[in-house]
Amino acid sequence: MTDTENSTGAQAKSSHAGEETFHRGEYNHATAKAHAMFVGWVEAIQPILATHEVMSVEEEFSFPLLNPETEHPSKTFVEAGKIDGILRCRATGAIKVLEHKTTSENVDPVSDYWARLAMDGQISKYVLAVSQGGHDVRSVVYDVAKKPGNRPLRAGKPNEETPEEFHARCLENIREEPTAFFVQREIPRSDSDLLEYCNDAWAISQEILYRRNKNLWPRNTSACTAYGQCEFFELCAGRASVDGIRFDRNPKKHGELSIEESGKDFLTNSRLSALRKCARYAFLKYEEPVERVGEKSEALRLGLSFHRGCEIYLKTFIGK
Repeated sequence: MTDTENSTGAQAKSSHAGEETFHRGEYNHATAKAHAMFVGWVEAIQPILATHEVMSVEEEFSFPLLNPETEHPSKTFVEAGKIDGILRCRATGAIKVLEHKTTSENVDPVSDYWARLAMDGQISKYVLAVSQGGHDVRSVVYDVAKKPGNRPLRAGKPNEETPEEFHARCLENIREEPTAFFVQREIPRSDSDLLEYCNDAWAISQEILYRRNKNLWPRNTSACTAYGQCEFFELCAGRASVDGIRFDRNPKKHGELSIEESGKDFLTNSRLSALRKCARYAFLKYEEPVERVGEKSEALRLGLSFHRGCEIYLKTFIGK
């Protein structure tokens, strides 16, 4: 058997492992779109897998949040999170962070989307986390997937397009122009980028403490319907209450992490983003955590399904 045949067989086995996540539970239109994205992504990610070793996938971390001026650790917070992947370039040995993104925006190489990602402090946090393990990390490989704009045909009617038919149509759309849906780009992180993130993270941690002390969590109504309706819109608008019907208390404010807080609060990227978005949102999400009861939004279900498929797929390549 040739090396090409071995590689093709391994790819098929890995793809099958990722496919299984889309056939657990109900196979609906959101799952079908995520499934089509996954199939297209498997084909698009091959150049990265051919030139890089996958060292880890979904690795959780925590490390001290330092005051940039004194370098003393915070008494209240520690940095924490989860990294999509860590790669090693086969040719140079360089260690890189892998970060998945799903978006509805234009991912053309000259679009503003990439300029904004280059400023995103999230990847600086991840570079710092990997550096804590003794690795010299200088760049992040952004793996961006654009969601197809397809909608089910004849939605809500007796002859509505089935999820299987919808999957096939979305995949056909993706394969017609794959570079419009999947882009991988390496973005460097300089010492000044890392320092700027450290300053930002410390400043936001101090803002949280100030708001806690003053009990000031104002609403930012400009963010209520930006990128879709906020999950707490009905609560803030007085249309619902935390009564277990539409909203309930959330016993775990960092449900994405398996590691537990021990004496200090986690300062995750999601928590930093929440306060930038809206103080009231940050309060409901992380101070006195509340969650929406019932089915998640289509966008969230799609993102979770796609991300889970990528995770399972990449784990089959660890150390290979």
